[in-house]
Amino acid sequence: MTEKRVRGTVITKPIVYGTIAFWLGGKKTEEGHTHKWTVFLRSPQNEDYSSFIKKVVFCLHPSFVPPKRPVEKPPYELSVTGWGEFDINIKIYLDCQEKPIDLFHPLKLYPPEGMNSSVKKPVVTETYDELVFVDPLESLHKKLSTPQKFLPPNPLAEHYTKYSDAADLKKIQEAHAVVKSELRKLNERMELLEKESQLYSGGKTVKKEREEEKTAEEETQKKKTRTDLQDSSIDLSASSEHFISK
Repeated sequence: MTEKRVRGTVITKPIVYGTIAFWLGGKKTEEGHTHKWTVFLRSPQNEDYSSFIKKVVFCLHPSFVPPKRPVEKPPYELSVTGWGEFDINIKIYLDCQEKPIDLFHPLKLYPPEGMNSSVKKPVVTETYDELVFVDPLESLHKKLSTPQKFLPPNPLAEHYTKYSDAADLKKIQEAHAVVKSELRKLNERMELLEKESQLYSGGKTVKKEREEEKTAEEETQKKKTRTDLQDSSIDLSASSEHFISK
């Protein structure tokens, strides 16, 4: 039996995903690895999302055996060692019959150009995003609507980017202000173009009317010329006949 959906409902859940890479300070592992790094998926406020997330699978480079590493309970993170950078596929499996959600994140081991690697300061790259559930299944809607508990502090939390509701709200308001300003400019531009179009159309109509009047005058002049020529021809013919008769 197909599960029903809760129509007209949209629920969002904020997430942060990324990597934290620690340089080993020249002390390479037996495999020649230069860094220890962690890939993660978390809540910005450290909430427990296990009520609706069944598991998270981190898909690594094929050189890792096995390349697919499932994590079935929070914290959703995986720590390994390596030496190269690549894109990591993060698959989120929901605790329902929905398709998994695919995310991609580029692993960064080295600091930006001009900065030196440090064993004390890891390279952190993460992305803030939102899971948007439109018309969710009834079972999923119930889980999403249940208040999430908070997880114990994570040892890596000191390196995470801090997100606050106030800061996020300010960013949203600033973004809305920019969009509003751009829309106003666009509307003004549209009004100007419309006026220019009307003026152009009016000018085109006047020009067309003048051309039609000119064409009518030319036609009238041509008709008059043809009539005059015909009259002249008749006069010449009569004169010729008169001359011959004499």
